[in-house]
Amino acid sequence: MKIDKKGVGLRLAKSRKEKNLTLNDVASFLSVGGKTTVNAWEKGRSYPKKHIKELAKLYSIDENYLKYGSLDEYVKQILFDEYKKDMSNVKSWIFEYFRKFYDYNQAVHGFHLDKNGNYITNQDEDLEWIKGYERECFDKFLKDNLDNIVKEIKKNNIGYDDTKIKQLIISYITTLTLKKKSEFMTITKDIIYKLGEIDFNDINVWGLEYSNISDVPDRLAKTVEEKKEVFFKLKLSNMITDFNNEIRDLEKEYSETDINN
Repeated sequence: MKIDKKGVGLRLAKSRKEKNLTLNDVASFLSVGGKTTVNAWEKGRSYPKKHIKELAKLYSIDENYLKYGSLDEYVKQILFDEYKKDMSNVKSWIFEYFRKFYDYNQAVHGFHLDKNGNYITNQDEDLEWIKGYERECFDKFLKDNLDNIVKEIKKNNIGYDDTKIKQLIISYITTLTLKKKSEFMTITKDIIYKLGEIDFNDINVWGLEYSNISDVPDRLAKTVEEKKEVFFKLKLSNMITDFNNEIRDLEKEYSETDINN
């Protein structure tokens, strides 16, 4: 990642003051040309490339922190850099995640509205709206997941390794995907179970169909009221059967959906 000299300068100044050292103290320790040099580093006008390790040692601080800031800031910057690229594996995985589990596709490809709720007809405005919604999705992902991603990085001792951080982010999104699928399958199974508890065996109507009440045979009901009950229980049971079949089809479709597709 590109080093931000101003950011480095702010961290150098903060670290020096926390150690109660003067500019001259640091210059003397490093044997550089006086406090002017050290001051230039802290103002972000130059970068102490040859002395960054010594400065980290002097301030008893991680060298990567001096160069890039906290791990949270570093990961956040990586994500922002990936978001800005036209072609990025991390970016594509993030948006595939939203396409699979949120209203991304419907919002972007279906209802293009401006801030006042009116349909957008101008193509340029339309593209700007999509970019704005993409950024909202990206910011939501960042807000919901940055802390957990950083925890995983620390847990796996990855540190400030760009390649491994990106690999971990993709792995993290895969885990999110599997979790979402598991949640969805649990919901559908719960619905099927509850529907299965509804008992129509008293009239044995499962799978039968009649177009009107008078079609109900006498063997199932004699009076008009009895036939009415059988007819509507029949309609309800067939609706439940159809709904169960639709749920199972949906489960199959969901389980076979691959985030790479």
